[in-house]
Amino acid sequence: MSTEDSARNGEEVRVAGLSVPVAPAPRIRLSARMPEPRLTGFGAVILRLMLSRGMWEWTALSSAMAEKGHDFKPPRISNWGYGRHAVDHSFLRPFSETLGVDEDERTILAIAFAYGQDRYPDENLGDALLERALRGGGWASPKIRADG
Repeated sequence: MSTEDSARNGEEVRVAGLSVPVAPAPRIRLSARMPEPRLTGFGAVILRLMLSRGMWEWTALSSAMAEKGHDFKPPRISNWGYGRHAVDHSFLRPFSETLGVDEDERTILAIAFAYGQDRYPDENLGDALLERALRGGGWASPKIRADG
């Protein structure tokens, strides 16, 4: 058995004539240690619009936008989607043109831009924005209600 095999099995290894016990390397589950980032309402809306057009990653969106002459790198888009940075207003028009969003989707996007950039404890904010937009009406900021 080689030294490498012994180390894997937690057995002893002979080094310079001495027998040295070797413990197996601990297995680390990164998913248990790192919380999954949450999308903002805006991030959920742009991701939903992307998915409806067969785009599964920020990279695909960035590439599609680059083909149309717009320079928005995947990390920048991701940072906006997860609320790490405020969304640059110049992103909305190229995004809309690239995905060919219709008038209703443009309205949803504008509302998500205006009200959905903060990180809210409610992880369903994007779905709520989308549902309200599709039903039409009833719009108020999630933080400020129209009734006071």
